[in-house]
Amino acid sequence: MTLRQWLGLCIAILAGYSILGWPSLSAFLVLPLWVWLSFANTLPVAANQGITRAIKRIDPFVKNFWGGLTTLVLCLAATIVLSLEHSGTNFLHGQLIIVSLTLGIVVIGMWSFNLVSYKAGATIGLKNVVMYGTHLTTMMILGVVVFDEAMSLAKLVGMALYFVAFALMDRDTWQFCKMRIRRYLVAS
Repeated sequence: MTLRQWLGLCIAILAGYSILGWPSLSAFLVLPLWVWLSFANTLPVAANQGITRAIKRIDPFVKNFWGGLTTLVLCLAATIVLSLEHSGTNFLHGQLIIVSLTLGIVVIGMWSFNLVSYKAGATIGLKNVVMYGTHLTTMMILGVVVFDEAMSLAKLVGMALYFVAFALMDRDTWQFCKMRIRRYLVAS
């Protein structure tokens, strides 16, 4: 990766930090168990990325079908278990089913982009900026729409920074932006 692309990757990390609402660094010390389990999940995901990049012959629709179906079934099973444990809560009956279905769709989209981008020769860094930027943005929008979370300046800044990170990491987009900036400067 070039220095420009590393800068884009740093901006993408800043975008993720922003879209999460700029949590204090002390908050990282008391993260709940599910967050630490998510961090532990990064190792098998990284292995999957390497395997997917190495084997470009995988039919994305086959992987999406089985992976999406598995995700959907597990999310719905978790919804049923949580509904049984908290049967007095109306939230679990309708909203978790919507969340489960949405997560299944997001996973299918992420895997599709994963395979298609590698077939087109994208780097792991660029693919992850787009994939995780899309994932965080989609989940943020779902939080606002389904869970009545507030739309904040931090979330909007995070979404905008993902576009900047992508422009820095993608060679064609970077060339297009440079050309537009030069035309603007010459015209003014």
